[in-house]
Amino acid sequence: MIDAISSILSGSTLPDRIVLVVSRDDVPYLPEDVKVLASAQQLEILEYDDIGSHKKLLPVMNKYPDADIITIDDDWIYGVTFVESLLKYHNIYPKDVLCNWCLRIKANKYGNVESYRHWEKFVPNEYGDIDLFPMSGAGALWPAHCFDKSKPDLTELDKCPNADDIYNKVLMIRNGIIARKVPCDCHQSYANYDIVAETALSKINVSAGANNVYIQNFVEYSNLIQCISKLPVSRVDTTHYGLSIKINEIKNRLTDELHTKCADKILVKTYCSEILGTDEYTVPTIGIYDTVDEIPKDLSNVIIKCNHGSMMNRVFKGTIAENKDALNSLASFMNIDYSSKYGEMQYKNITRRLIVEPILPNPIDIKVYMASGKIVLFQVNNAEKKLRMFFDNKLRQLDEKFIVTPKPSRTHTTVYRLDKIFKRIRPIAEKISSAFDFVRVDFLYSENNLYINELTFTPFAGNIVLCDKYDRTLGDAIFIARPNKWKTEILLLTKYLNRADLDEWLNWHINVQGIEHVHIFDNNNTYDIRPVVEKYGAHVSYESIVEHPRQYDLYNRYISYQSEAEWVLAIDDDEYLDIDKTMFQNAYDMIVYYQHKFPDLKVLAMRWKHLFPKILHSERKGKVLDYCTENTKSLALLCGSGDRGVKSFVKRDSAVHYEESYENPSGGHVPKHRLASNGLLCDGTPITTVAMETERTIDDEHVRVLHCRYKGFSDWNAKYRNIDSNRNCKRVCDRIARNKKVRLDSIIDITP
Repeated sequence: MIDAISSILSGSTLPDRIVLVVSRDDVPYLPEDVKVLASAQQLEILEYDDIGSHKKLLPVMNKYPDADIITIDDDWIYGVTFVESLLKYHNIYPKDVLCNWCLRIKANKYGNVESYRHWEKFVPNEYGDIDLFPMSGAGALWPAHCFDKSKPDLTELDKCPNADDIYNKVLMIRNGIIARKVPCDCHQSYANYDIVAETALSKINVSAGANNVYIQNFVEYSNLIQCISKLPVSRVDTTHYGLSIKINEIKNRLTDELHTKCADKILVKTYCSEILGTDEYTVPTIGIYDTVDEIPKDLSNVIIKCNHGSMMNRVFKGTIAENKDALNSLASFMNIDYSSKYGEMQYKNITRRLIVEPILPNPIDIKVYMASGKIVLFQVNNAEKKLRMFFDNKLRQLDEKFIVTPKPSRTHTTVYRLDKIFKRIRPIAEKISSAFDFVRVDFLYSENNLYINELTFTPFAGNIVLCDKYDRTLGDAIFIARPNKWKTEILLLTKYLNRADLDEWLNWHINVQGIEHVHIFDNNNTYDIRPVVEKYGAHVSYESIVEHPRQYDLYNRYISYQSEAEWVLAIDDDEYLDIDKTMFQNAYDMIVYYQHKFPDLKVLAMRWKHLFPKILHSERKGKVLDYCTENTKSLALLCGSGDRGVKSFVKRDSAVHYEESYENPSGGHVPKHRLASNGLLCDGTPITTVAMETERTIDDEHVRVLHCRYKGFSDWNAKYRNIDSNRNCKRVCDRIARNKKVRLDSIIDITP
């Protein structure tokens, strides 16, 4: 035990506290060296009831609910960088449980959970998924509040008395949390191997097969296997932001009466009839019953559904009496609190009943994904679910042919004109979904009749990605309201900015321009800028980016999933917001001024103003804005668009989407806003491209974006000359120079 604790105390990064949880009966038997550490306040001893191996995480989580917790075992030795490595990856994957050692849960050939001993042992580093099983003793980091949606229930510990990892994984499934394997330095200690071997729980849990018994005690494992092995989907990875992440953010909030009513497969029919003014689009109901025993057993060719969850139905092609197994399944479904499985709270307060409906002939399953009452995506399945097609909201084909056929017969194949079906669906779906931020309206098309089958608010509980390509599209289209902690925020992606220049940049924007918050994406910066970030405290947040991201993808992800600001501006490290300080105290005052002028303002486009040094061949010795002072038109043209370029403040009150220039003429400079077709210049001129003809004098223009592209030879050399990944920047500048009939080398000295 002392070796494990000492190895943590010898690390490069120390935790805020080390807590040793001990059952009350064992306190008198603690080793003396452990008591010495406790008396020296290097160790906190937490006395707790004897709950076996579960003492490791749950008591500490209960006492320190706001803390990120790292669990370790007393028979492991932890390297110098152990804690540092976990914290580094926690900054990158803040919502995941991070572990040094994990297994991958597998299914056997019968579709059940494979024996624990045969779970896959090799998992690559930095891989995360819903089927990873973290081993807490080998070192694992549990984010604060990770079990808030579905809290631990100590009465369940009897189901796995000696296997805390089994129960921890159950809690992860219920809360929609995934595990991710990350590299960190630790190894098992063999100093007291004989003692460890005799007392290790692995002899009971693994060798004797106790883990397999414990796993059978929790339905979450079999549900997980069904999701992984039976559904035509790829698995969720939180490095991918999309619909699945948004669902996990909102699913525990759906407790209001309307969501409960519309999640109920019986009451939703009443809702749809009221909204549409007709029951034409509801599937006919044969009967509604409180128990299975009440259902007439002579009914045939029907489908019976439980109204309080998902996938709890059975099809009876013969009489009900002929299929007792299906009837027994329905009876067992009626005992399930479906909301406790994955935290889908819209099912929590539904009065459980059964509904009997006829089997529709040759149905086409059409799922319409709606965000704020607008269609984002169509998904179409054939009757046998062997063909899945996607269409965007303009009915453009996204994968298969623009037809769907039921199971072919020997004599003919029916071809459906989906464009005509979609035309019928659109007004219905828009009316039904208008009250919700997100809903999937599930239709059935049968023999020229259109029916609403159900409303789905949390597809796959957010734990499974239906399709990577479309999951991101859906996620970006959904707006989730968050309280505005900040009025104004700037996003900055930096790779070459040194500490002094970053300090100047942050001081200018926070203290001079009055920006309330800055979020920095550090893309493997040449310099360690964290000391500067820490200087500004809560006004600056920091995120390490480990690969080569698309800049606009970072902006989309942050604004859509993380930002807590009312207005957001994305600019580069060579750009400086410049408001008219004679009129405004801060950037928000400036925005309010233009909001009064343009009441529907959602995107404020601000023109560039290129600044260069008076003498290009001089090396900069001080601040950037003291060096770059000249607005020279000929040099500005070397930057392509001259002073016609813009950057934009965008209001975060609806879905916001930054795009590349090949997707949108404005590119990320004027992001798309669902409630506004264009950004506006200071005089109200709509701007639809990144570089409209705006070199004219603009009335009432009290804000510009200073663009200091050339900040001295050292900066130029680091950014454009010696960095292989940026050779393209040099070629672009040279090409622009040739087009303008100017030799770049004659303007900028390329020698030290």
